[in-house]
Amino acid sequence: MPRAGWPPSTACAPTLLPGHRHRRTGAAELAGGARHPPPRRAGGCAASGRSGRAALSFWDVTWRQPNLGSVTQAGLVNNLNDGMVWGLLPMLLGSKGFTLTQIGTVAAVYPAVWGLGQLITGPLADRLCKKDLLFWGMLLQGVVLLAMLFTDAYPAFLLLAALLGAGTALVYPTFLAAVAEYAPLPQRAHSVGIFRFWRDAGYAIGALLTGLLADAFGLATALAAIGGLTVVSALVIQRRMYCPPVTDTRARAGSCPGRRRSAWYEPAAICRTTSSWEAAIRVEKVFFKGPAPEGSFLASGVA
Repeated sequence: MPRAGWPPSTACAPTLLPGHRHRRTGAAELAGGARHPPPRRAGGCAASGRSGRAALSFWDVTWRQPNLGSVTQAGLVNNLNDGMVWGLLPMLLGSKGFTLTQIGTVAAVYPAVWGLGQLITGPLADRLCKKDLLFWGMLLQGVVLLAMLFTDAYPAFLLLAALLGAGTALVYPTFLAAVAEYAPLPQRAHSVGIFRFWRDAGYAIGALLTGLLADAFGLATALAAIGGLTVVSALVIQRRMYCPPVTDTRARAGSCPGRRRSAWYEPAAICRTTSSWEAAIRVEKVFFKGPAPEGSFLASGVA
């Protein structure tokens, strides 16, 4: 089995793997005739000889990279409108004359459908294009929030709360699945951390923004603004994101037909496999172009 410390880190400090022939970068190499130090990554890190790409920066994940940036802004807006719902929805229902029992029931339907719905949408996020799930989920949320302005019936609010929960269930498990798919494997944890920073910041931003809007312009204006912002977020997803071509789930090592390689998205060499053992071998073949480290699948000859 691969030893601790694998896969290699993308931090500035070099990661040494047992048995791997690392390029010398010290005075001995310069004395031996090397004219230039190893190339540097953006941000000062030495470039990796395995991936040949610069590390994703904070702003790449935040906005510059089309897929990751779209997912990040959607995560922020999703939690922003979620924070608004918890704060303003009970006040909106109270202003329409609903009883405490009715307000509590409507408020409970939303998270109940959200939570149970993820049992269905979670597996779908591994099978369908994540752009489609995120677009329709955010669009559904925005339309529901706007529709709440034009209804006064209790059954209608129950239905809208259920649809709002369904929209949130479509996007919530898809967020992390999308970041995991679109970020290069060695930078996945780094990218998830940046995404979660903005997603969770949405709660604080939403509470402050909706509170200020409600105080200045009223509940209806605050609800309309957040609903409209959610629809805009869906349009950003539709405009910027793309769905990588999907291969047969029965693909084997060495067969990745139809996959698109780009400067940012590279699960091209890691097709879907039927076992985690095959996936581990595939990942090693991507990262180790030269002699494989001791203890790996490739070095042991099982591949």
